[in-house]
Amino acid sequence: MFSQTSLTLAHNVITLANQHNIKIITAESCTSGLVAATLTAIPGASTCVEGGVITYSNQLKQDYLGVLENSIIQYGAVSEQVAQEMALGALANKTSKYLSISVTGIAGPGGGTKNKPVGTVCFAIGHQNNIIISKRQCFNTVFQKDGREGVRSESVKYCLQEIISYLKSLSL
Repeated sequence: MFSQTSLTLAHNVITLANQHNIKIITAESCTSGLVAATLTAIPGASTCVEGGVITYSNQLKQDYLGVLENSIIQYGAVSEQVAQEMALGALANKTSKYLSISVTGIAGPGGGTKNKPVGTVCFAIGHQNNIIISKRQCFNTVFQKDGREGVRSESVKYCLQEIISYLKSLSL
C-alpha cells in the first residue's frame, strides 16, 4: 500500500518529532489523508501524530480550517496562500509543541489550467502559529508517467521530506 521510501520517510518523521516532543497535525486536500495514513502506518506513531483533517471542498477549508473565502477567490484553492491558511487553521488553539503540514493541489486528470497545470501542489508547514515553509511544486511529469496516484504519492513524499528538513533544523 505504501512505498518503502514513504515508510522510511514516515519513520524518520516519527523519530524526529519524538526527539523534539512535537505533535503533528495534517490538513490535506488532494492527498485525502494519505500523509496522515503514511505516518500512522508506522508502529508507535500515536506518540506524535495527533490526527488530521481532510478538506477536499473549498467550503470545508473555510468551515474547518478558517481559510478565508477571499483567499480562495483571489488566489485559488491551489495556492500557497490557501496552504498557509490551512496549516495555520490546523494549529488553532494549539500550543507550540504542535506542527502542522498542509497540502492542496490538482492531482488530475482534470482541473488544470495554463498557470496551474495538473500536478501543481502547494504545501505549508506551520509551527508555533507561524508559517515556517510554504512552497509550490509541479509534479506534471509525474502525472504524465504515473497519473493521479503518482501526483498524490509524490506529494506525500514531499511533505514528509519537508517535515524532516524542518525538524532537523531545530537541532542546529
